Amino acid sequence: MPRRWRAGPLLAVAASPKSEGLELGAFAGTVAITDRGAAARCSTDYCRVVGYAMRVLQVREVEQKLLSHAYASQLAGNQALDFMKQDGLTEIEESVQANEVERRLNDMLLQDEADGKLCISRAPVLVTCVSNFSNFLDLFRKTIRHLELGVPCVVLSRSNTSQHCYRWFQLLNALLHEAGFPSHMLSFASCSVEQQRRLFAALPSSPVHFTGSREVARMIKQLAPRTLSSTGGPNTMVLMGMTPQTAEAVRMSAGIENSGQCTALRHVVASSEHVSEASVQEALAAVPVSDSFSHCLDKGERHSRVATL
Repeated sequence: MPRRWRAGPLLAVAASPKSEGLELGAFAGTVAITDRGAAARCSTDYCRVVGYAMRVLQVREVEQKLLSHAYASQLAGNQALDFMKQDGLTEIEESVQANEVERRLNDMLLQDEADGKLCISRAPVLVTCVSNFSNFLDLFRKTIRHLELGVPCVVLSRSNTSQHCYRWFQLLNALLHEAGFPSHMLSFASCSVEQQRRLFAALPSSPVHFTGSREVARMIKQLAPRTLSSTGGPNTMVLMGMTPQTAEAVRMSAGIENSGQCTALRHVVASSEHVSEASVQEALAAVPVSDSFSHCLDKGERHSRVATL
């Protein structure tokens, strides 16, 4: 893997149980666009997997490595380089907390399948990536959780911010290979928007995970009926009183550097009988302001606002 993630070209990567792995497509600048048969090769031979107990152990071993200091700092650091992400470390912390809950949900799902209560669909999942919140949502929730269920994943490139999702795909792919996980379960499709549309149409039974605007989600759903979307909502907090805890919650959420994130606070509704305008302004005014990203890290202020942004 290149020392700097931008140094290597983006490629479509697919494999089958009979191959070690294929890098597909011809170079187009620093991005290799898939050829016409790549989509088919990304989605074939996906049902033959090892027993689920071994598969879960392999995936969770990799997950723990990704959350170790060496790899977690690499993910957060490159996210900061690629997207000027300010709170990448907080996102890793959120992953640790959410992963614990989601692992338990998967355990219950697998047990129900073993007991004959349900059957997990193992059509390949198409993972569309968000640039700024990729580690928590795309890497762990959308991809790793499916892999441990035996559901193959095809990670899709983005037209303008593909670097980060391709580099964590490379890292995840390498670690899964080391753990002995079947290589054909994870693919990367480096393709244009039009090629993605053809991929959606070719795999109508496949779920599509999308995080973004409602307008784009609606367009994807026309081609992929099983689209699961997380779109921007009102994200409203209703206050019946301003306590130190609620003031901290307002600062934490409203201070996220990208107000378009699905977790960012957009509205605070408070009764004038219980909360004064001055107390709301005071809560927001307490957000620390730093001169640079490195200054935030040096002072341990991961929720600071950078003055130049």
